[in-house]
Amino acid sequence: MSLRITFQIILLLCLANFSGKAQTVDTVWLNTKWEKSTKAESFYHRTIQKSVDLKTYLVNDYYNTGELQMAGTYLSLNPEVRDGQFRWWYKNGQKRAETLYKDQDVIKEIQWDTEGKITVQRELVNTIDVVDGERVNSKAYLDIAPEFEGGMDAVHKFINENFILPRSLEETNPHGKIIISFVVNSKGKVVDIRVDQGLNALLDKEVVRVVRSMPNWKPGIQNGKPVSIRMSLPLNF
Repeated sequence: MSLRITFQIILLLCLANFSGKAQTVDTVWLNTKWEKSTKAESFYHRTIQKSVDLKTYLVNDYYNTGELQMAGTYLSLNPEVRDGQFRWWYKNGQKRAETLYKDQDVIKEIQWDTEGKITVQRELVNTIDVVDGERVNSKAYLDIAPEFEGGMDAVHKFINENFILPRSLEETNPHGKIIISFVVNSKGKVVDIRVDQGLNALLDKEVVRVVRSMPNWKPGIQNGKPVSIRMSLPLNF
């Protein structure tokens, strides 16, 4: 039996692409405090392009000497709501920061100093725990989220290649969803496996066996140190 796997642990990673053609709307002149000013007194200037459906705005900020300072997409300009990938540069063209937004929330961020050294690195992940028998969803910022070698394609391949349908269920064609949660500990080992939503005792047991046999992950990193993170793995039959 083949499994279709939806892996909803981390990264709600939804890039908002700037769709369709766009037209120039305006050029805004800004002072050193990013307040509107006259062209003569400005330190930066901003160009704004509006998508054809008028739902997104492509914004580029420039130093007044012409170098690109920032590029990103907004859902709204007043109030400002960033959505998608944003990039910033130093005046010499060296990359200063990259941030992924979803409705103004920071999903992933990297910052570099003038020498190219990473000074900030964080990623928003969904974590799951069980409190008094109830699943509790929460969020946490990590420097780096836990990662299975080869990414999600490798997770799909591992589960499909190692799952064995119990013989007694071969003719019953079971279908539905099993949700497994587990901890990737600070050493990358998969531990504390739980069936948060079961389908069949035999199927649940086999899924737990396969997950327990997974090779080590790269552990999540928080504040520069490996940490244990609980993750969720829904399996659709």
